[in-house]
Amino acid sequence: MKRATIGENKEHYKSYKAGKHWLYASITLLALGLGTATVETTVHADVTPAADSSSLVQKQSSADTSSSVQSSATGSTSSATTSQTPQTSDKQAPVTATSKAQVTSTTTETPANDGQDATDNPVHSDQSVGQPETTTQNNNRLANKQSAVVDDADANGTINAVSNAVNHSVPIPTDGDKTAVAESTSVLDPNNAQVWMPDANLRAYIEDCIQETYTGAIANDANLYQYLNSNYKIQLGQFPSTKNVGMITSLKGLERVTNLAHFQMDLSFFDPSAMIDLSFAPNLVDFEISNAESVPVNWGMTANELVQKYLHANPKLEFFRADQQNLTGEIPDFSNNPEIANIYLVKNQLTGTIPNLKYLTKLEGFDVSHNQLTGNIENLNQPGMKYIFVQYNQLSGPITEFGDSLIEVDLNNNQFTGQLPDLKNIGWLSVESNQFSGDLPNAQKLKNFMYFYNHFTSGILSENDNFYTGYNGRKQSIQGKNVILTDDNTTFEPGAVINGLQDLTTGKNQPTRFKMRNFKLDNITSSVMRITKVNGKNIAEDAANTFKITQDADGVYHFTGNKDVKSGTYLIFLSPQDVAYSAYVYINVDNQMTKTDPTEPVDPGTPVDPGTPSNPDTPVVPETPTTPNPIVNGGDGDAIVPNKNEADKVTKSVKQLAVHQNGQAAKGQKSAQKNTTVALNTKAEGQKVAQTAAKSPVTKADKTITTSEKVATETLPQTNEKSTMSSFIAGVLVLLTTLGFADARRRH
Repeated sequence: MKRATIGENKEHYKSYKAGKHWLYASITLLALGLGTATVETTVHADVTPAADSSSLVQKQSSADTSSSVQSSATGSTSSATTSQTPQTSDKQAPVTATSKAQVTSTTTETPANDGQDATDNPVHSDQSVGQPETTTQNNNRLANKQSAVVDDADANGTINAVSNAVNHSVPIPTDGDKTAVAESTSVLDPNNAQVWMPDANLRAYIEDCIQETYTGAIANDANLYQYLNSNYKIQLGQFPSTKNVGMITSLKGLERVTNLAHFQMDLSFFDPSAMIDLSFAPNLVDFEISNAESVPVNWGMTANELVQKYLHANPKLEFFRADQQNLTGEIPDFSNNPEIANIYLVKNQLTGTIPNLKYLTKLEGFDVSHNQLTGNIENLNQPGMKYIFVQYNQLSGPITEFGDSLIEVDLNNNQFTGQLPDLKNIGWLSVESNQFSGDLPNAQKLKNFMYFYNHFTSGILSENDNFYTGYNGRKQSIQGKNVILTDDNTTFEPGAVINGLQDLTTGKNQPTRFKMRNFKLDNITSSVMRITKVNGKNIAEDAANTFKITQDADGVYHFTGNKDVKSGTYLIFLSPQDVAYSAYVYINVDNQMTKTDPTEPVDPGTPVDPGTPSNPDTPVVPETPTTPNPIVNGGDGDAIVPNKNEADKVTKSVKQLAVHQNGQAAKGQKSAQKNTTVALNTKAEGQKVAQTAAKSPVTKADKTITTSEKVATETLPQTNEKSTMSSFIAGVLVLLTTLGFADARRRH
């Protein structure tokens, strides 16, 4: 029993020992867990005092700072920070004095919200310390106006360097920042221009123009509204100080400027998309949009649409300018602007004709140069018109009359024709590069006259060709008289079409001595050229040696032609000595002299065959002709051989045929020699031939055979072949000839 107890005790002890190990392990694990929890709680607890101490440090720093600094610099900034920064909980990291200063600095650099109304949120951070201008240029401009205020603040110790917190919260001030601080209180005023005119460049433009117009005026955003009354006429003009104005992209707020009198904008600082209806300015007298730097622009409307959309309620408008705006359509209707005195639409894309503008009774100046207008200028001939500028268009036709009140007229580079009418009171006239012709009218009242590149047959006796104070009529193109050269008329005067030059003291043309001068055309230099047209292009060739050229004592040139002169158009260049007039003269020459041109072969005509001459002193006694039997035609021109029974009847005819053939052969050979020899025959040869003819009389039968022989050499109409004797027929003829001779000998 006892052993059993001891065994049980040992077993219980082992169990107890093992359980104790598990207990220790559990306690250790629990202790470690509690230790870890205790450490985390301790660390969290350590932060809370740090936050409190930071707060104490901040309070102490604030206590050391002067009250003026707290109120002027830190107070407004911290209030703005508090309004926008959410509150921190105990679990967040503390905000130290340095971190607060950084947040404040960030808020201070935020640009002003021009679109925010000060009355809606007067304590908004963007308005409390917002910059009044958005560009460096405007900051500098405002800084100059308010520098005295900022300097006084610095002298009185407003910005104190004692407090580190304040020094860190405010960045290093620039001129613009100083201006922003100085004007911080005015931004809150609803009358401040920043509130009702958001475009800073527009504000700067208006303020500069006010100061340029009214001596001693100081205009800024805070007091701009004070100038918007009847005591001031706002003139938006392009003064020297406005050359560097930034791009104006909005005219919002301009409607408050009801006393606007002049509206001038250039595309170098104005975007057309910002344009608004100007009906709020009933006293507007001047509207000008220019484009001095040729900025590409597209209004997307016609010129008339621009006038009707933006100027329909401006009855006092006197001056209208829209130069180089790429406007299309016809000349606008200004019925709503009856006071218009000047209209300028230079360098656009206007088309159509010039309308009747007599409803504009005060119109004085009209400039539509550099467009695509057609027609004439009759409608501009109205009372009161002083200035007409229509150069570089496609206007045409004659000009029948100029108005009495005209002072300056520019018609150059069009297609006007005819003679100039009476110039009346015009003092400045430009008609170059047109098709005017004839003699000039009286030009005594002209102070400036540009008339080169026309067809004027007279000019001004002056050597002054200055563009603004001179008279330039160089390089006229004159069609000379048509010249017909004959054997009795070989000389002509090419310069006779020029009627002299006008003396401005008397208004009369004076004969002038001209000189032929060399000129260049198609890389050829000569004093006389022949002009031919090839494929629509004029081709020049040197013709200086074509005529014999002389000049008499009066300076008149005489051209003498000869039989070798080619018909065509000739060109010379005439210019007087030291006079601003010259002319190209074209002469059409028709040479009708009797001549033999080696380049054109002479047709000798058809040579006449004199035939066989006969001696009139020795009459020819013809023999009694024997009538031959008729030749039977077997078709196709072949001769039929007669019957054997008739052989005796034709023997004599065959003999005569042979003799006649020999004579005809000789005659043909001799005729050929006549056609190829210059001396056809002599009198002796004619007599010899006549004697031969007397010895061998031609009978009627011979003539019949001769006709048959002729037929044998021509082309047959049926077969289109040459008729020839076959060898068989030739043999038969020889046989018959032999028999004929034998029969004749037997008869004798």
